[in-house]
Amino acid sequence: MLIDNYINLKEIIMIMKKRGVSKFISTVILVGFVIALLVVVFMWGKGFIEELAEKRGAIAEKELECQSVEISVRDAFFEIYDLNVVLRNTGSVKVDRFIFRLEGDKSNIVEKSDMKLSSGFELEYVLNDIPRDEVGNLERVVIIPHLKAGPGKFIPCDGQTIAAKM
Repeated sequence: MLIDNYINLKEIIMIMKKRGVSKFISTVILVGFVIALLVVVFMWGKGFIEELAEKRGAIAEKELECQSVEISVRDAFFEIYDLNVVLRNTGSVKVDRFIFRLEGDKSNIVEKSDMKLSSGFELEYVLNDIPRDEVGNLERVVIIPHLKAGPGKFIPCDGQTIAAKM
């Protein structure tokens, strides 16, 4: 039994004396892992940068198109509690959304309309149930046209904002 223990101890010492992976092999593996990690990061970054540039390009294109927006108010009048606004698009670009800001002597109200107005057409928009007690005497309606730049993304054409005095 003592001899068996000695043999087992000898085997354990032999196993412990065996060398693991050499320094050169471990360095090569480490450098390979770092290179693979860098390739993954660069591929992700390239896709991210391309996607960002594509989005920015679409927004810049729509901002440039805003210069071709020409909206005019043909008529704006009250009918009991409803405000009717007739808009005409004389520009060369379709407008995808309008924001109406009703400015009164007491307060302002903002209304959003997802109605589209193609070039060369008119649109009558009715703002229902205007709270006259909150707004007071309506002084003017400011209309801000928006162009669609992507799914759920609209660009305001601030330079083409028009106002109709009431």
